[in-house]
Amino acid sequence: MGLNTDFFFVAGLRDSNAVQRLVQGRIFNTARSTEDERKDKVPYIIVSFDGLTNDSETKDDGVEGSEDRVTVSLLVVAHTRVQLAELAQAARDAMRAFFDSVDANDDAHQYAPKDWEFSAGQIQYDWTKPCFYQTLRYVCVTDD
Repeated sequence: MGLNTDFFFVAGLRDSNAVQRLVQGRIFNTARSTEDERKDKVPYIIVSFDGLTNDSETKDDGVEGSEDRVTVSLLVVAHTRVQLAELAQAARDAMRAFFDSVDANDDAHQYAPKDWEFSAGQIQYDWTKPCFYQTLRYVCVTDD
């Protein structure tokens, strides 16, 4: 279910009381709506599906393998550097807790990765909003 892995991250962020308190429900998948873009309320998180590669079974035949490597990004945006750190950490903690809590009976289980590698990009500032932002990146291993 590699092509839907971003749904797992949206569900995990929405499941977190800490994240919800900080963003007041402003968690978006892929992009903000025109209305939300116009209002441009900070803080918020945008979850993005950044691509997939398949680990083929053999080098010789090029057939798709049973596992995908999916990259999902969380663009975390806040008013201040301190708020950004709090929100980014809350998002990271939320995803770790959600991953540990999801079982086979949960709807989100069908989108759950088997494992992931985490990284965070540089912290940047946009003086036009003004806001601070950072991208949290998850490279996930999923079943094909």
